Amino acid sequence: MIHTCVLQLPSLRFALNVTKISIVVADWGPVWREQRRFTLTSLRNFGFGKENFEGEIQEEIRYMLAAFKEKEGSSFNSDHIVEIAVSNVVCNFNFGRRFEYQDPKFQLLVDSIYRFAEIGTNAAAVNFFPFLKHLPIPEIREVFEIDKVVRSFLERMIEDHKETFDETRQRDFIDAYLLEIKRRQEALKNGEKISEVDASFTETYLFHILNDLIFAGTETMSSTIRWAILYMIVQPEVQRKVQDELDAVIASGELPSWRNRNRTPYTEATLMEIQRMANITALTFPHKTTEDTDLAGYSIPKDTHVFINLYSVHVDPTLWKEPDKFMPERFLNEDGTVIHNPALMPFSAGRRACPGEKLARMELFLFFSSMLRYFTLIPAPENPNPSIYKNYGISLNPKPYKICVIQRQ
Repeated sequence: MIHTCVLQLPSLRFALNVTKISIVVADWGPVWREQRRFTLTSLRNFGFGKENFEGEIQEEIRYMLAAFKEKEGSSFNSDHIVEIAVSNVVCNFNFGRRFEYQDPKFQLLVDSIYRFAEIGTNAAAVNFFPFLKHLPIPEIREVFEIDKVVRSFLERMIEDHKETFDETRQRDFIDAYLLEIKRRQEALKNGEKISEVDASFTETYLFHILNDLIFAGTETMSSTIRWAILYMIVQPEVQRKVQDELDAVIASGELPSWRNRNRTPYTEATLMEIQRMANITALTFPHKTTEDTDLAGYSIPKDTHVFINLYSVHVDPTLWKEPDKFMPERFLNEDGTVIHNPALMPFSAGRRACPGEKLARMELFLFFSSMLRYFTLIPAPENPNPSIYKNYGISLNPKPYKICVIQRQ
């Protein structure tokens, strides 16, 4: 069975019909390869995906748990708390700092990203009919307003870094990129001919990479955690099993650690099932054929955009028994060890697979296990049976719901 399709998947740049300067949607080639290589190398230098960054994630988790504790005894929507906490992890890499949960400019940024995930698909019609951007269509106009918010925030971050830039002390990704711009363009100042790759290192490209990182690092992870919370309140027996396992491994007063995952197979299996069921990325970002190709009897011309249909893979009854049923046990052997099924592909596949997969796995485990180690999550009394049906947007998000939390000893 071929799980691919030729469709248009909008991002903020797709919805605004602008140049594909990016490490996500740019065409494969020397510029894309070098920009992606430099980005990943620089981020790793600041701990991206490494176990020594675990402490930074745990520090943010403490802020999130404190915010949950303040809500104890009341019904609340946890989306905003989760989004800001997750976004702060990415901000540590990008900007060398975190933001307070009540920071109005940061709140606006995170809310704008969340809103775009809801309406971006509808606004993507401007890709095919550019004249629509001149018409008073609310969602299209709103996407342009979101672009202004994101652009203003990121450009301010870049300007702040330029004003305090010290090439002998790199604080974060912006500093590393600004230094690389200076290094690669020294030749141009000396009148030497520089390559297309060297010339691509500009503040414009920096802005677009930051845009990719902040959107991906905020929306996809926060969406997954929102689904995790929802599934735990509608599957209380699963929640109890996860908590029993965590209680046996995590000492009182401690936060879960990344190394604990090897001793918590049921928790790991539950996270896998959440990712399979949530299916937040129905289609991958685009791949493109570099030559005429024949696949399973189909002729695919060169330069055709191809998307992996992850949704189809994750609900395929030939790959999963009772795919519509929430069963963490499908990822466990009889001896209790974890089954790593290659059909589970929440981070996509191929050269365009999510470059932040290792960090995302660490984040997801730490956030999820910390929440359940210290709180029991239950439905709000006014909505005891929240819906598990999806809102269809850029990501497949749960419909809004409220929860209550009970602190555990």
